[in-house]
Amino acid sequence: MRTTVRLSDSLLEKAKKAAVERHTTLTDLIEQGLQYVISLKPSSKKYTQDLPTFKGGVVREGVDLNDTSKLMDIMDGLE
Repeated sequence: MRTTVRLSDSLLEKAKKAAVERHTTLTDLIEQGLQYVISLKPSSKKYTQDLPTFKGGVVREGVDLNDTSKLMDIMDGLE
């Protein structure tokens, strides 16, 4: 089936070069890439990061890590 796909110029050039290096066609390379991505199972886990804390393991009173503007004010000594 024919279809149109929009790619950045740099990605298209890299893909063409990779196809030549692998002795395959651009179409085959794209199909292989799509098959690979489709075969991956979507992650149901959300990315989380534990933040290190000090002196008792709690965040300073009044600090909301979701309010970056206020957090920057506190760090700059404005509050």
